[in-house]
Amino acid sequence: MVVDHIFQDVLIGKLAVILSSGGNVTSEMGLKLAIYGCEILVIGPDEMVLQRLAHEIQDVGGTCSYRVMDTAAVSAFQQISDLLFEMPGGVQYIVDDTEDETTTLSQALRGEYARRVNSGERPGSLEHVIIVNHNNAARDVIVSKIPMNPMHDDRVSVIFTDIRDTMRESGTMSAAESYSAIIATEVLHLLAHEDYSEVDHVSIHDHGEDIVARLHSDWQPGKVPQQVRRGRVLDVYVGDTAYGRAVFAGRDFKRGELIFETSGTFLTHQTEHTLQLGWDLHLEPDSPIRLMN
Repeated sequence: MVVDHIFQDVLIGKLAVILSSGGNVTSEMGLKLAIYGCEILVIGPDEMVLQRLAHEIQDVGGTCSYRVMDTAAVSAFQQISDLLFEMPGGVQYIVDDTEDETTTLSQALRGEYARRVNSGERPGSLEHVIIVNHNNAARDVIVSKIPMNPMHDDRVSVIFTDIRDTMRESGTMSAAESYSAIIATEVLHLLAHEDYSEVDHVSIHDHGEDIVARLHSDWQPGKVPQQVRRGRVLDVYVGDTAYGRAVFAGRDFKRGELIFETSGTFLTHQTEHTLQLGWDLHLEPDSPIRLMN
């Protein structure tokens, strides 16, 4: 595979566990982490959703397995905790898309990890927890990096991804789903990109016809955040059909009008969604365009 070595050098060979409710952000995170060398374990209650995500990850050349488990059950915490913290080699990343508004499973796992560290145990090498929460109505999407228990292990921190629903004027699109690739890329930058070493949180929002990311540093409160264009405001949305996910128009379009832009990852092999650019060069597009090919 031809990938960005800035990400690959940091992520390759690590284990990411995804607690999934089937959200697009989680799927995009699983794909990107797998492309950059992470091994993926998916845990969730819906076997069809888990199979679909595992298939997509394997299709891009990644390694993925899954466990069917009701993450909302009272017994789930102890089962998942024992599974994660007693795995050989440990878990480096936890991605939680279980959408609990009050106390997420990943928050409980962070507490359990801290308890084990404080009691003298070495429960693997957890580096980051990513929480995907898209239940709260607001205009912005916030991606924040928050230290976790630095007094006991300065290698451990938390990526807290607070995905807030934002409905477009048509009332049909939410940022958490439509902007999943952009959100996932910002999380990857916080995890692994050296240019983000002093960035504590990123706000992603609409600015006219553009999607922009503002990079904030808590260590420099008076500094004006750097603003970076990340794409075009989407006038399409992703929905489920009898044959899987599909892309729908969110409004009427004129002939010749630009509908959206995309980015992606170069691969040396073909997948279900790649665009062939050369004899052994293929582009794996980000969502939503990958669902159109």
